[in-house]
Amino acid sequence: MFESVVAAILNKFLGPYIKNLDSSQLKLSIFSGDVALKDLEVKPDALADKNLPIRVHAGYLRQLTLKIPWRSLYTEPTVVVVDGVYLLVGPTAGFKYDAETAEKEAKERKQKHLEQIEEKRRIEREGKPEEKSDGFVEKMVTQIIKNVQVTVQNVHVRYEDNVTHPGAPFAIGVTLEELSARTADSNWKAAIIKEAVQQIHKVLKLQSLAAYMDTNARCLAGLPLAKWLKEFNDGIVREGKDLPDGYHYVLRPFSGIAKLMLNKKAGTDMNVPKMLLEVMLEQLGFTLSRPQFLDVMQLVESFDRTTLNAKFIKYKATGRPKDNPKGWWKYCISAVLNENVRRRLRMWSWKHIKKHRRFFKDYRDIYQAKLLDKQYPKKRLEELEDYLDVYTINLARGVAEAKVGTEKLRKKKEKKEKGWFGGWFGGKTDKKGTTKTTIAGETVEISAAEKAKLYEAIDYVEDASIAQLPNEYIDNKIKVQLRQLSAGLIDDKESEIIHAALNAIEAKVETRTAAKAVRVAASTSELIVTGVPDDGERPVLLKPQPLTRVDTVAPLFEASFEQNPPDGQCDQRVRVELQPAEITADMLTVNAIVPFFSLPEDVKLQKLQSAATDQLNSLKEQGRAVVQHAIGKRKLVDINVQLHSSYVLLPETGRRTLMSDLVVVDLGALSLKSELQDKLPSLEDATQRELDEHAFDRFKITLTDVQVMLASREDDWQRERKGGSGRLHLLQPVSLDVVFMKSVVPDDIRLPKVKLSGELPLLQLTVSERKIKRLIELIKSLPLPESPPAPPSLVEAVKKQDDYELPTLAALGMSASALDLISLSSITTEASEMADLDLDVEASVEETIQTGHLGGRKSRPQALKFAADLTVQKVGVLVSRWQEDQEKQLLDVSIMGISTAVKVQTWDIAVDAGVQKVAIQDTSLEGNPLNLLQGGSDDDKLVSVCFLKANSDAPNFEQDYGGILHKLTADVSTLKFVVQDHSLLQLKEFSLGLVPGSDQLDAGEEVVADAIEVVEIVVEKEVRELEATISKAKTQFQLEANLREVGVVLCTPESNIATASVKGLTTTVAIERDVTTVQASLSDVVVLDSRETKYHKILSIEEGHDTLLKAEVSVFKDGAKGERYADLDHVDVDLMMKGAALRVVFLNGFVRKMVDFGEKFKPSDDTIARARKSVSDMAEAAKTSMKENRGARIRMDIELDGPVVIVPRNELSDERLEANLGTLVVSNRFKYAKHLLEARNLPTDDISDNPDFPAVIDCMKIELQQLNLTRFSASHSHSLISPMNFEVLLQRSLSDSYRGLPLIDVTGNLPAVELKVGKADIDFTMAFLNENMKEGEKSQPSTEPDAVLPSRSKSRSLPPSQKDAKLKLPSEDVDFDWTKVKASFHLPKVSLSLLEQSSHSEQKLRLVMSLSALNASVRIKGPCLEVSTVIGDAVIVDYAVKTANGDPLHILYSEHGVDLLDFKLRKADPSSQLFKTEFEGIENKITTKIAAVDVVVHRQSVLSLTEFALSLKPETDSAVHAKTTAQPAAVTVSAAEEPDEPKPASSAVQVFLQASLKKIGVTLKSKEANLASVGIAAAEARVHLDANGALTTTLTVDTFHIDDIREKQHGITKLIGKYSDSDSPMLDVTYKKTLSNEHIVIGSLNELNVALCMDFLLSLVNFAESALPTQANAKDKKKNILDKPPEDAHKKRPLEIEPGQTAKPPLLANVKIKMGAVHVFLLEDSFDRNTRALYLTVSWYPESLDESLICCVLYSTDYCKYRF
Repeated sequence: MFESVVAAILNKFLGPYIKNLDSSQLKLSIFSGDVALKDLEVKPDALADKNLPIRVHAGYLRQLTLKIPWRSLYTEPTVVVVDGVYLLVGPTAGFKYDAETAEKEAKERKQKHLEQIEEKRRIEREGKPEEKSDGFVEKMVTQIIKNVQVTVQNVHVRYEDNVTHPGAPFAIGVTLEELSARTADSNWKAAIIKEAVQQIHKVLKLQSLAAYMDTNARCLAGLPLAKWLKEFNDGIVREGKDLPDGYHYVLRPFSGIAKLMLNKKAGTDMNVPKMLLEVMLEQLGFTLSRPQFLDVMQLVESFDRTTLNAKFIKYKATGRPKDNPKGWWKYCISAVLNENVRRRLRMWSWKHIKKHRRFFKDYRDIYQAKLLDKQYPKKRLEELEDYLDVYTINLARGVAEAKVGTEKLRKKKEKKEKGWFGGWFGGKTDKKGTTKTTIAGETVEISAAEKAKLYEAIDYVEDASIAQLPNEYIDNKIKVQLRQLSAGLIDDKESEIIHAALNAIEAKVETRTAAKAVRVAASTSELIVTGVPDDGERPVLLKPQPLTRVDTVAPLFEASFEQNPPDGQCDQRVRVELQPAEITADMLTVNAIVPFFSLPEDVKLQKLQSAATDQLNSLKEQGRAVVQHAIGKRKLVDINVQLHSSYVLLPETGRRTLMSDLVVVDLGALSLKSELQDKLPSLEDATQRELDEHAFDRFKITLTDVQVMLASREDDWQRERKGGSGRLHLLQPVSLDVVFMKSVVPDDIRLPKVKLSGELPLLQLTVSERKIKRLIELIKSLPLPESPPAPPSLVEAVKKQDDYELPTLAALGMSASALDLISLSSITTEASEMADLDLDVEASVEETIQTGHLGGRKSRPQALKFAADLTVQKVGVLVSRWQEDQEKQLLDVSIMGISTAVKVQTWDIAVDAGVQKVAIQDTSLEGNPLNLLQGGSDDDKLVSVCFLKANSDAPNFEQDYGGILHKLTADVSTLKFVVQDHSLLQLKEFSLGLVPGSDQLDAGEEVVADAIEVVEIVVEKEVRELEATISKAKTQFQLEANLREVGVVLCTPESNIATASVKGLTTTVAIERDVTTVQASLSDVVVLDSRETKYHKILSIEEGHDTLLKAEVSVFKDGAKGERYADLDHVDVDLMMKGAALRVVFLNGFVRKMVDFGEKFKPSDDTIARARKSVSDMAEAAKTSMKENRGARIRMDIELDGPVVIVPRNELSDERLEANLGTLVVSNRFKYAKHLLEARNLPTDDISDNPDFPAVIDCMKIELQQLNLTRFSASHSHSLISPMNFEVLLQRSLSDSYRGLPLIDVTGNLPAVELKVGKADIDFTMAFLNENMKEGEKSQPSTEPDAVLPSRSKSRSLPPSQKDAKLKLPSEDVDFDWTKVKASFHLPKVSLSLLEQSSHSEQKLRLVMSLSALNASVRIKGPCLEVSTVIGDAVIVDYAVKTANGDPLHILYSEHGVDLLDFKLRKADPSSQLFKTEFEGIENKITTKIAAVDVVVHRQSVLSLTEFALSLKPETDSAVHAKTTAQPAAVTVSAAEEPDEPKPASSAVQVFLQASLKKIGVTLKSKEANLASVGIAAAEARVHLDANGALTTTLTVDTFHIDDIREKQHGITKLIGKYSDSDSPMLDVTYKKTLSNEHIVIGSLNELNVALCMDFLLSLVNFAESALPTQANAKDKKKNILDKPPEDAHKKRPLEIEPGQTAKPPLLANVKIKMGAVHVFLLEDSFDRNTRALYLTVSWYPESLDESLICCVLYSTDYCKYRF
């Protein structure tokens, strides 16, 4: 009956794989009952349909034996023996491309894909087939299993690859000695069962299954057949024999036995299942070496490349590129053109679209006819299937099925299913009872007798009802036992670096089909992991620490899963328990594992990474779908997971010994339990509390006793771990409770579908400097793995990311499963709608592509999807110091009430976080601890942060969310800091003990800098993406930050020093599409002096103001760029700022206390150097940023009230000086440069005519208004400087290319400045200096009785960067004629008026000093800086003395009409090419000219001014306590620095100074008459300093004279002066310092006449005595002014020298003085021109000292007359 069926089945399964299989001969052998096929050869394309990049090199089936006892088919066994299966495969890259074969394989893959889709479509359309009675099928299968004995032996499958690495081929193979299935009796002994039995027993035996991987393997491909077969046969592992040579096994040979029992009478005995399978395996051992791992990676890489190149292989050229360059160029061009360019062009051509549409309709119509069993052209259908892709075919079939209708297809299927055995065979029965059926394509006739015999043999009764099994009946049991499972890694040195062994593994599977239930359980008793051996002993990395259960040891791991448990309390039940284990982090093993898995540079694994990404996204989608399904359809899951506390040991040096320190990390015990609701409650009228209690299934997660300890070799850390004093802990035991809740009524929008709550009661850290140092030392002692080649930095990696990379399916969140859904569900739905509406296919597809969905979007209600509430009650840090051989607590840091709440709703996501309180206490002080920081309270949360992310598609987006897409709000209440010197010093010492080395600091700074740069890049990228987001939100992001108050108290243990507070700081940032706006405001800043003074507020806001500062900055995205540049109304930045005035009180006592307090915390030189470097880097970055944004348009509107500076006489006095710095007003506007030049009548030829980008000038006006200075006393006030205003105009060119105007042009017009000072004002100043400035001074008792001379302190060397710091000028690429920066200031007059008190208590003018016409200018022109200062004239007028005509006396006045001072500085860039020519090699050139100045010394004026000065007696305020006079402290003298080494000569001049004085004259006169006239004329000084240090200084005086101007008619008047009219100067002095540090002085005195007269000298003495006050008065005044000198003031104190220093010897100079013909006359009577005189002439020439002549001669009157 079944002979032809067996033949058809064998032919079907063997035909595609075996060459030259004779179907007719096979059929004859089967009819004879004995089939013996020998020496069968496998086809080369046997694996082509597997879609793998491998091909068959050779395949051989040595023997296939099939014995079928047709005469006793139901009682005798059927024997199947397969012996000798040898298969050798290799990569497809080694095979030549065959176009015909490739096309055939592509068609087969396409058809197979279509069949899979069609099957899924059928299931979607018809649903899963109903389960029919399995009585016949089940009994038929049972009978076949009973009588079939199968043996498969001598199997060897091998993959060889000599293409990936031709020089190092590798092979992977699997061998099997035998796999057999035998019938057994009830005792599991082999037997032939002929009689009917209730239970069938089968024994399955697996013998010597192994897998190997050989590196540098011998290639067996191409060997002769006999040798090839011998190699394959000898390579099979045989039980009881040695392993074959030359094979490296990754799976060591193993054997096993399986016992199968089939119960034919299921249900009669409830303890006997229908099927029982027991599998017993001894040992599975896996090993992998480093070369094997590399071969696997290279194999994967080879598959990746092969798959990638599959579509290009048809174009590939032959030979090597070197031998066939033309063919390889053609290969490259063809691959790109045909697979990319031409394909894309063809897809979007109208011709192709029309053709595609026509073929689509043709295929739809033909397939529709096929569904209706009508005649259709099969060949045309095949042609269309070859042309169209799978997506189009699937879509066309969906349209056709939609038109035919589901009902017609179902009826058609029912007709086909009518037949024998309910359609099982698909046949028909005639009147004689003979049944014709088709099996495997063969027609079989079965008579009624044969049917009855078959039913009897399999014990089947037709139409008999099948008894239903009870739900609790276990019908299938599977049990697998594995004695040991081990795995190991082997390095390049053939030594095992890690070994893991699982012992006593057991797995069970039980099913209860009637209840649709299944139970899976697994367990293992032990896991041992060992590492790299040391001295022959392998360290144990993981070993269990099991808990005991009564008398037994619990298994290490137990897990079970049960679907529909018999008690019916839940739908699913999960049980997991893991016993504790000790894990040791052995760094030697870790360092060996890391390089083991490192990949070569040429292995990229792009395909594997892409596949992993797709699989990860697929898992995400599946997980999301599972979660959504679980939420939507309630499943009761009973979970009980218990993970007992394991711990990790990190030993010192990375290898644990008895002498090692340890870091112990206890992972804690994890518990997960579920609390399920029995039934759904009625929630219509439930309260919120009832909803929380009854509407959720709860899953409680508890984590207990997580702790970290640092233990030394002597510590009993196990005892501390289980509960001790806590002295070893870094992290005290921590517990965490988390409750996961799932709603039982997911449709109720009031309830979150998922709710999460967690609570951490306490997180306590205990640190000390000793622990931290030990921890750092331990970490440093760990050996790290060898560093691989340095990868590109993180910054470079982030920068190199392609922002414009096309999104992949993974990036779009679409994996293969998602595409299947698109191809099945969505396409079928779309096709049905297309068929119903009779729409055009392309139009519908286009609409779908554009809209992404069919039909409009319905507005969904606001529903709560997810809610989370996490709380940390307290985070504490205890900081201790090691003192007196014990740890003493230093600080207690507490952060309390940390909370986070998250809500995910339909249209928004809200996150609320906060901190309730923060406190830091200094516990090192005696008594109560000191609160260093306090913030928040039980009623007032310290920090509150709220984040809201809205969906712009929300129905009421503008109304509910204000059009804001992302909103972040942060509020900080009140923080109070207490800064005490004692506490800070302790913290400083504590921190200094932890500061790492400078190299580590540099490395840390680099890491931080890289991290900051990466964050900036990522943030910038996110901002760009945020800006690019198409959203209807007006505001993309908004930040609101508020700080209520921050207070700081400075104090010492004895008293408070100061209190400061900042109040009301508010910031708002809004990022919109086109503009980013920042608003900030500050309410108040207060600094209070804690001393008892009248000026308690040192710093505060001026009364009448409630806001100190308001600012708003708007940065526009496009601003004045592009088309908007020409419109002056568009700007890049808009700045508005308004500020109130601050009151600042200067009390020197307060300042000194602050300075003394800060001196205690003076940073180290290294810290200062680092801070200086940071500031320098910031300045350079700011400079670069300003240069880059120089052309930005910034519109400003600034109005800031300047501070009011109050300087009191002393801390208790009402008398004070107030300086109001006025109001600063800054505003600007933009003008075209052309209009500005036209307004000034300047040429505009060089301005560009481009109207889109004109030259624009920023015109800024800076005003300072109402600046004044006033002195207040108890009774009145006096204005020293009247309110004044001045303004500065600044013009900034925004176009670098336009150079007709300076880049920056500043013009300042200042008003006349007049300062009026009276005697009271000066008295106040003296009192201020004597009282306020001496407050806070400390008395320093002298250690020696002698006075101490002041000394020079040792000069501190500056860093090279500061030594070489120079003013950097513009580089010479700027035009020399272009003035880049220009500034000019004009001050018409500056005057100082001294006032004195009149008799009527009024003040009158006493003295007026004034300077007029002050002008200053600065210009940067090319590589040159030019500075110029001019003073017009100077006048000093004494109003107390009148001239003969009644005018006030002019004490000093300059030459009228000539500038008094003309100062010019020119600084050139030495690196400029113009330095030698234009600037004469001079870097700094200074020129100063002083005009004629006349001074009048009037005896009455001098006397009155002296009396005025002596009258300024400082009064001491009685309220001020006495100050201790400060004694001069002894100051040591350091040895002077050694002179620098001589510098090489240089032609450059660093400084050239030239100063000239036209004339200065002094006239002495009294009220009665004139006395003398003294004058100097034509004086000039020159300073010449070279760059190498050489210095030359020259001073010349042309004329010096003293004249007697008393009233004489015939007397002698010219007493001292030049006696000739020659051009040689009277005085010429030159000083030189050479490169060798030699000092030379050369001087000459020429043509000097000196006439001495006693009466003139006596008149000068009388003038001086009469100009001074009386002796008594002077003595009294002197007592008031000068302190009494110390009694020992005349004593000379010894010069103190620092230890180790020696005083420098005195400096010697080479001095040369020349004096030529100096004439000295001693006159008898100067009033008589004919008087007698004594004449003395002196000449001195150092070169010839002996020739010097000194003469003394009395001349006649005629000679004197000639001389004078």
